[in-house]
Amino acid sequence: MMDARTLRLVLGGLKSYFPTLHTSEKGGSSRATGAYCYSVWMRHLSIITKAVPSFRPRCVVELAPGDSLGVGCAALLGGAEQYIGLDHVTRADPRHDVQVLDELVDLYAHRAPIPDERVFPHLLPKLPAYNFPNRLFADDGPRHIRIDDDRVQSIRAALLDRQDVLYDNVPVGYVVPWGMRTLDRQSVDLVISQASLQDLAHDTDKSELAGAFAAMSRWLRKGGIMSHQIDFSFPLGAEWNHHWHYPEAAWRMLRGNRQAFENRVPLSVYLELCDEYDFQVVSVKRVEQPGLPREKAAPRFRDLPEADFTTSSAHIVAVRR
Repeated sequence: MMDARTLRLVLGGLKSYFPTLHTSEKGGSSRATGAYCYSVWMRHLSIITKAVPSFRPRCVVELAPGDSLGVGCAALLGGAEQYIGLDHVTRADPRHDVQVLDELVDLYAHRAPIPDERVFPHLLPKLPAYNFPNRLFADDGPRHIRIDDDRVQSIRAALLDRQDVLYDNVPVGYVVPWGMRTLDRQSVDLVISQASLQDLAHDTDKSELAGAFAAMSRWLRKGGIMSHQIDFSFPLGAEWNHHWHYPEAAWRMLRGNRQAFENRVPLSVYLELCDEYDFQVVSVKRVEQPGLPREKAAPRFRDLPEADFTTSSAHIVAVRR
C-alpha cells in the first residue's frame, strides 16, 4: 500500500507528462529581495576569499539565478565588470530586478552587515560572523564598491534591455536556454550557484550535471573558481535523505518529466566530478545531520562513504587547474 506522501509524489510525476496539468516550478511565490541577494553574494565571496585571498572576479556567471539577477547585481556593485545569468527557462523580471538593484545600492552605501539566520533562517552557507566584510573592500585593495551614478545607471539600463548576445561593454547578460558553447572558452573568472545543481539530472544514460561540470571547465580560465551551495535533502520526510530509499524504477516514476527535480546525487559524487573535470577543491563546508540508515537505502546508495549519509548540504569552492 502506497502512503499518502508517495502517492502525492507519483501523481506529480505523472502530471509532469501533461503540461496543462502540471506546474514545473518548485517553491513558493515570494521573490528574491535585495537583502537576500546581498547575503548570498557576500557569503560566497567571503568563503571564496578565505580559500583564495587574492581572488578578484571580473566576469561572474550564475547558473539558474531563478526569479532575480540580484546576486549578479551585488557582484557588479562589489567590483565585478560583467555578470551573466544562465537558466533553462526565463524567470527573472527586469522591473523587479531594478527594485532589487536599488535595495543593493542602499545596502552597499551603508556597508550593511550580511543578513544572518535571524533574517534568513535557512540560508546557506553559514558564516562565523556577519559584519560587513571590510577586508574585502579596502580602499587600497583590489576590490572596490562601485555605486557611482554612472555605474548604477549602466546596470539599470542593462537590466531593462537584457542582452542574450554578450558584449564586453554590457554589464549584464541573461541567456535562456544555455548550452556548452554559450560562453567562450576560458572567458569566465567565477561560476556561482545557489541550491540549483541538485536539480540537474544525473542518470546513467544522460547527465545534465556532468554536462554542467564540463561546461564550467570549458568556460573558466585556469585559476578561475566555481562556488556552489548544494542541497542534498528532500522535503516531506523524517530524514533529510528519506528519498534514498526509493528503488531506481520508483524514483523515475516520481521524477516523471519534471524539468527541475532532485537528482539524489551525494557529496562524494560532486567531489569526483570536480576531479574529473580538472578542478581542485579548496573548501568544503558541510552541514551534518543524521539521515536514513544505510541498511534502509536503495542498493545504489549502500556503498557510499559514511560522510554522504550525514551530509545534508555542502558549499564547495574549487579552482580550475
